[in-house]
Amino acid sequence: YYSLINEVGGRIDSNFASYLSFYSPTNNVKTYRNNFNYLEIPISIKFQLFKSKMLPVYWEAGINISQLISSNALQFTSNPGLYYNDNSLFNKTQIGLQTGFSATLFSNTKNPLSIGPYFIYNASKLANEGLYGGKHFSFIGIRTEILFGKK
Repeated sequence: YYSLINEVGGRIDSNFASYLSFYSPTNNVKTYRNNFNYLEIPISIKFQLFKSKMLPVYWEAGINISQLISSNALQFTSNPGLYYNDNSLFNKTQIGLQTGFSATLFSNTKNPLSIGPYFIYNASKLANEGLYGGKHFSFIGIRTEILFGKK
């Protein structure tokens, strides 16, 4: 799941096509959350950097392939100056790179905790044209894992 927020105007009711939604760029300006839902298959490899039994540190690297399954994202056309939904402009399949580091706390217990920074960069363009043309998704955050029942 990825999302981003745009400032758009109010929704415009249209008799042109009932399945299309149009938004003005200036009337009654509000925030609109563009949601992108992907089904993803990650493949990664994990290396232990320090052979410490008290605080093992790991580096993980990998790739992922994802498929866009739904989106409510708005595009923009300057003529006539409207935001609208058109998912046909998006590249449905994305290929990304991922990496991160983690340290395992309480490694000698039954339920150790792994925590560390994580980064994902989708190398594929989100779209070739439109509002998202040439843009890439990226993510940076902290990943935590609890390893239940480790022996």
